[in-house]
Amino acid sequence: MRPQLQDGLRAANAPSAASVARPREFTGRGVVVGFIDNGCAFAHPNFRRAAGGNPSRVRAIWHQARSTQLSAQWRQPRAFSYGLEITGRDLDAALASPSPDKAYDKVGLRFFESSQGRSFDTFTHGTHVMDIAAGSGPVSGVAPDAEIVFVQLPGFALRGATAEATSRFLLDGVAYVFDMADRLAKERGAPAPLPAVVNISYGGFCGPHDGSSLVERGIDEMLDAPNRAVVFCAGNGHESHCHTSRIVEAGETETIRWIVPVDDCTPNFLEIWYVRNDDRNPLAVTIRDDNGTPLHKAAVLPEAREILVRNQATIGVVVHRRMDPGNGCSHVVIALDPTTKAPCVAGTQTSTLEISLHNQGVVAARVDAWIERDDKGDLSPGVQSRFDARDSTSSITLSSIATGRRTICVGAYNTATNALLSYSAGGPTRDGRKKPDLIAPGASDLKQPGILAAAARRAHPLRLGGTSMAAPFVTGTVALLFEAAARQGVKLHARDILNILTESAAPHAVDNPIDADRIGAGRLDIAAAIRALAIRLARPT
Repeated sequence: MRPQLQDGLRAANAPSAASVARPREFTGRGVVVGFIDNGCAFAHPNFRRAAGGNPSRVRAIWHQARSTQLSAQWRQPRAFSYGLEITGRDLDAALASPSPDKAYDKVGLRFFESSQGRSFDTFTHGTHVMDIAAGSGPVSGVAPDAEIVFVQLPGFALRGATAEATSRFLLDGVAYVFDMADRLAKERGAPAPLPAVVNISYGGFCGPHDGSSLVERGIDEMLDAPNRAVVFCAGNGHESHCHTSRIVEAGETETIRWIVPVDDCTPNFLEIWYVRNDDRNPLAVTIRDDNGTPLHKAAVLPEAREILVRNQATIGVVVHRRMDPGNGCSHVVIALDPTTKAPCVAGTQTSTLEISLHNQGVVAARVDAWIERDDKGDLSPGVQSRFDARDSTSSITLSSIATGRRTICVGAYNTATNALLSYSAGGPTRDGRKKPDLIAPGASDLKQPGILAAAARRAHPLRLGGTSMAAPFVTGTVALLFEAAARQGVKLHARDILNILTESAAPHAVDNPIDADRIGAGRLDIAAAIRALAIRLARPT
């Protein structure tokens, strides 16, 4: 016997978590829970109705890649010109097959291979996340009666693409879930769209980290409507050595050391962001190899673009933008081409590039730089490029898309030790706001392998860990809050939900002062959040 999900639910103070026999007051009924992820095992028993009604709780899947393997039941989405969707009726028909495998075959659904070479036929990230937030197994997830909508990201987005490159797919995915909430309501004759919360357990390292990126601004705008929420994982970058921050005084030069694998089958990206005071502190950027030889003709000034050349071969490009339209900051992007077509091997030889930042102005410039997450391996030094340990800082390591003003950002702790997970990313945001907003279970074992939850194509659950697993605990909680408010005829706004979650969070002590920037308001307390909502609803308007 293994305590699937139960440890995490108990630690998060989920109502009735200690006994599956006691009925729960709130189960997410009448709420849409959306997932933008990889791998929806819609035929798994944990996502099927026990009796009556539609057999599948997954009411729609949007496959954002137009895969030729998909069956004729898939159609172009109503509001989007790419990808294919399959909705409840066809999913229900597929479930009439004699086995889950036959159901997947009937609709032509295949699971991607993981970046580590393990087959997702055994497990998928998306299925695991779904089970935590909305599974209805023997030990059910947080919101076991919620309606499920799944957005399958395209393959390239799961194989090391930057969050910036996938902004369109994430934005469209959120809009699709909200649109499906409207469509489901109309099918049932409801006067308004169903409440909907979207879980995004995905993110990169690069970006402005101040809520001004395209995807963050777009999602914040969609959250201006009531009964809408989006939950992000904080990211696993605390120990990645992928952020550095420093002050470059007027007339001075600071050097950043970037350690890059010599034989790397993936591109590498580094971004530098700095605040300019009119034209009083522009930076001149110079990139040198291990021998101190510049890789471009001249220092790269604002509004310049230079090709990087080494041993007479083009190896990349550097672009220096004067003013980003989102936040008005100057922005430097350094992109390195892959150096081999052979598989990446962890532990291979590395090269160190020196990036010199010379302040040509008359006032100091604060500089933050991030190296993009590289998932074509296991994040070991031979695959993931990184800053020299002498240069890296562990603050502001949040996922690049988790710093919005209306979204919820979730870090992770281990319920077995009550300690923060060592990799759980920290804040604050680059503009000084407190993030993550709170923490939730991301592992429940002394060895820290993760949360035990549903696998895709096997009966037994598997463990996956990380802030990706913490976010759905909060996502399911938001579904319960939506359900409780709807019973009183009340609509909740994103700011209301965020306030309820943070005000009801349980205190979490830390030994290291730097960890105070990784816990937000404290640990998720599901029962306390529901009580806090009840108190709000009881107040006179």
